[in-house]
Amino acid sequence: MAAKNIIASPLVTFERPVFQMFMGEMILSQASVVRYYDTSNRLNSLTGTLYITNFKLAFICSLKSVSKQTSGFSEKYLEEPIDHNDLIPLTVISNIYGISNMKQKRKKLKNVMIELSSQCDILEIETKDFRIVQYDFKSSGSQNKRSCFQMISHYAFPTTVFRLFAFDYGNSYVTSNSSAFCFFKTKKDYELNISRLHASQNWRVTDINEKFAIDESLPKFIVCPASLEDNDIEQIAKSYVKKRFPVWIWSNPSSGCSLLISSHLRNSSSKDPMSHQMIPSKLLNSLKSSSIVGNGESFSIDLNNISDFPSLKQLQISYQKIHKYCTFHSSKEFWSSDSSWLTSIEETGWLHYVSSCLKIAKSLAKKIQKNHLNVLIEESTGHDFSILVASLVQIMLDPYYRTHLGLKALIQKDWVLKGHPFSTRLGTLSFHSINKTDFNGQSPVFLLFFDCLHQLINQYPVYFEYTDLYLVLVMDCAYSSLFETFIFNSEMESEKHSKDVKLVSVWDFLESNISEAKFQSLFTNLAFKFNKSCSKEYIYPSCKVSNIIFWSKYFLRWLSIINKNLVCFSGIVLQLQQNQFNEEVEYLTHRLMQLQLQFSIKSSVSNQSLSSINQSKKKKINEAQSNNIKKDLINATFGFHLLKLI
Repeated sequence: MAAKNIIASPLVTFERPVFQMFMGEMILSQASVVRYYDTSNRLNSLTGTLYITNFKLAFICSLKSVSKQTSGFSEKYLEEPIDHNDLIPLTVISNIYGISNMKQKRKKLKNVMIELSSQCDILEIETKDFRIVQYDFKSSGSQNKRSCFQMISHYAFPTTVFRLFAFDYGNSYVTSNSSAFCFFKTKKDYELNISRLHASQNWRVTDINEKFAIDESLPKFIVCPASLEDNDIEQIAKSYVKKRFPVWIWSNPSSGCSLLISSHLRNSSSKDPMSHQMIPSKLLNSLKSSSIVGNGESFSIDLNNISDFPSLKQLQISYQKIHKYCTFHSSKEFWSSDSSWLTSIEETGWLHYVSSCLKIAKSLAKKIQKNHLNVLIEESTGHDFSILVASLVQIMLDPYYRTHLGLKALIQKDWVLKGHPFSTRLGTLSFHSINKTDFNGQSPVFLLFFDCLHQLINQYPVYFEYTDLYLVLVMDCAYSSLFETFIFNSEMESEKHSKDVKLVSVWDFLESNISEAKFQSLFTNLAFKFNKSCSKEYIYPSCKVSNIIFWSKYFLRWLSIINKNLVCFSGIVLQLQQNQFNEEVEYLTHRLMQLQLQFSIKSSVSNQSLSSINQSKKKKINEAQSNNIKKDLINATFGFHLLKLI
């Protein structure tokens, strides 16, 4: 089924765009506008063309504008590596405001076609990824202005999944055959994962939920104890809310102790957040028999009964406050709030929630690793914070999940296939509530997980193959609503809506559209492969709030001064150091091989001349690669976004 989109009139023709467009993407409207880069100083502006497609908003500044209007910019502003163009997926837009040049009044627009007035010249857009942009339509003409406003409003707040560009793009996408990644959509994928953890003897894969009869939010294939029959699973499932019975997540290869998640037991009267009486006896006996070390005892924790752990609504409120304090019209606005800004961030509770998640995950990781206990994580839904905490436990205990391939597998098997409601939590579709205080289910659980992961990367910088910039990239993909991976609430919903169409996986897209050189320089930690111990060790982070680092690379990435001074420099230095270390190791390895060869064949070439030749070559390679890395990092850390990267 094709996307139900508004199509531009065939009588209207547009100039050829100077920006990259996806297959299936088309321009719906365009206008000549002025882009304001600092609302407190309207001289900091550039003229250009604003294009609206069925996927994104693209502002392309005029080259003449850049050369003629730079007198209005401060020297410091011009020295920064600024990309003056905007590329913004329309579903990333969170709010639209209309501003009158005459009255200077700012009004939030919910229904653009009804509320848009002829006096509204400036369009202000707030995004979910902490941007504010302003476009002045005063010289574009009322028809072009109205058309742009209409298209932005229509595609930014879709009310049906079929309005998403993902459907247009999927129908035009050329599938890559290079990926060997397990998407956990077949029984074999799960069996390979069980085998990797040496748990095949005690755990099996059942297709009992193949038609989603047990639970609509669980995947078709579920890992359960080998000692339990399918009819046992059916009976156990009836004891749990929405039948989300304890499903296997991971096992410790050395002890056999396992990690499971579930919803609440029905009619459970226990108020103890750490009860040992919350697992049905048949399942409990199966867990005991699967343990290699210890007595096979189990430990249960109910996240909803932990005092300092957030609810979905509390997390959303905290995020809204973070968004308020990290979204600025200009750098001047940020500096004017500097004296109270850190206090405001502290009061949002976000850093406390990050700390709490890490603390609980660390405690459970120790129970599995040191105390040899099976662990069951419970919550009311069974597909939000339980997945978050279980993911952190696996990353702490299993080095595989600290690699690129492992992180992809973790997100796919535990977030996508275990039914984390991405569409609802990310606010992909727009639902208007009569009561403004109603909670619509939107809550940044996935972002909270990535912030926790960012803390782990910060505390153990050589234990991770991926960088925190890779996390920013994946979050961009999640909010873009371009990929099948993040636009549905469950596997059942995905199958239902994409039955007759082809949709694109984020993992296939990234592999096909980002060059290996760029991926290595931006998203790969070069020091990781030289830290041989990291492939064997578990990690236990410091979880105190005082040790939680605010994620500037994500929350403040659109502030040029902040990125230049606090993010970009440190990132460049680290990457250049790692690159130099990498080259030195490769050189020494190559030199050792040469010496061994010389010794065996009694080469007549002197060691000194060989060394000088090799050092000269290596120096040139080092200089070229260092310059490329520096250029990539500077461009990426300022205004970095998926669409600009490709």
